[in-house]
Amino acid sequence: MPYPIRRTLFQTGANMQAWHSIKFFLNMLTVLTVLGVVFMAVA
Repeated sequence: MPYPIRRTLFQTGANMQAWHSIKFFLNMLTVLTVLGVVFMAVA
């Protein structure tokens, strides 16, 4: 009984880790895009 539960928790943890990585990447992409637009507007 404990094994499937532990496996499910591990899977959920891995999914959360991946989601955080994706969210971080999207945030960085958004920041870079905004900076690029601002740079273009200034230059």
